[in-house]
Amino acid sequence: MSASVTVRVPGSTANLGSGFDCVGIAVDRSVRVVARREESDIPVRFTRRGALEGLGVPPDRDLLYLGFVGACRAAGREAPKGLVLEVTSDIPIARGLGSSAAAVVAGAVAARAPHRRG
Repeated sequence: MSASVTVRVPGSTANLGSGFDCVGIAVDRSVRVVARREESDIPVRFTRRGALEGLGVPPDRDLLYLGFVGACRAAGREAPKGLVLEVTSDIPIARGLGSSAAAVVAGAVAARAPHRRG
């Protein structure tokens, strides 16, 4: 089996009263990603479920993948080819509950996490 990592990142609210973007709270909704590698020359393949199921963003422009690539670059390495991202989210898109931020963070954390056999 291939090495994999599972990451869960909660959504959040921001712009609470006079706190603007510096005060927020986590909500009971999250994005969950299972990242693994396959032998492939394709850079990334997505499976999207939940609130992301109908998302028509190309894989190379997906915020989760951009977070993954950004963390790889910050670590001085290239993102691996054959990356498979299985993403499930119950954070509504474009509703102010942090779906974009959660996606970027989930990708970055998945890239930096130690991979385990599973």
